[in-house]
Amino acid sequence: MSIFRGKAALNSRTSIVRVDVSKCCDWQCYSYSSEGWHYLTAVLKQFINNPALDYQSSVLKKYYDLYQPKSLMECLFYGEGYKRLRTPWSPLPWRPNTKWMTGENQHFGPNSDEFGEKEFLRVVSIYKKLKEDGYLPEENEDGYIRGQFLKKGEDYRFLAGGGQHRLAALSVLGIQTVSVKLQPHWVRVVNPNEVDTWFQVRNKTYDQETALRIFTNYFENNGIEKAGRIGLLE
Repeated sequence: MSIFRGKAALNSRTSIVRVDVSKCCDWQCYSYSSEGWHYLTAVLKQFINNPALDYQSSVLKKYYDLYQPKSLMECLFYGEGYKRLRTPWSPLPWRPNTKWMTGENQHFGPNSDEFGEKEFLRVVSIYKKLKEDGYLPEENEDGYIRGQFLKKGEDYRFLAGGGQHRLAALSVLGIQTVSVKLQPHWVRVVNPNEVDTWFQVRNKTYDQETALRIFTNYFENNGIEKAGRIGLLE
C-alpha cells in the first residue's frame, strides 16, 4: 500500500499517511515546528539542556500556573479580542458535539502539583523511549498519532487529536516527517470553502465569520505569540 505524504495525502483515501512535523499543531494552535512553541516541546528542550530538571523548576509548572483559560475562545485568542459564545466550551466549528474535559487536564491549568508532576514524567518518559527505540506505531496498540487535515489553498496543517506527547518528542528529536492515522469519524479534510456545512455553524453555535477566524488562526499563528502574552518566553 502506498503511503501518501503532505498535500498528496489530503486527496488520498488511505487512513495512514505521512505528514511534515512542521505542519502539525494541536487544538489550541500550538505548533510542533521548530519555529513555533508548544508547552510540551518547551519542557523537553529544558530537560535536554538540564537532565536534572524537575517539575517545580520547569516551564510546564509555570505554564499551568499562569495559563488558566475559561473558554475555548480564550484558549485560541488569549490576550486578544474575541467573540464570546453562548457555551464557553463549545467544540471546534467543524467538530460534532463532544463532551469537554472537566477538572485537571494536560492542556492548561489549574492543575495540582501531583497532576503536573505526572505530566512532566510522562512526556520525559515518552521522549526517552522514542529516542531509544524510535517511533514504531504499527508495533503498539493504537500507536499512531491521530488527527485531521486543515486545508487553506496549497497549504495544510495536521491537527492532532491524539499523540501530542509523541509529537512533542519527535519534534525535539529533529524528526521531519511522521506516519499518522486519520481520526475515525472525523472529517478528513476541513476546507474553509465549506464553512456553511460545518457542524457547529449549521447548528448556530458559530457564525461563519467567527468560524473562519478560528480556522485561519491555525495558519497565522504558531504558539509563539500566545506564549509571549502568557509570559513564558525568556
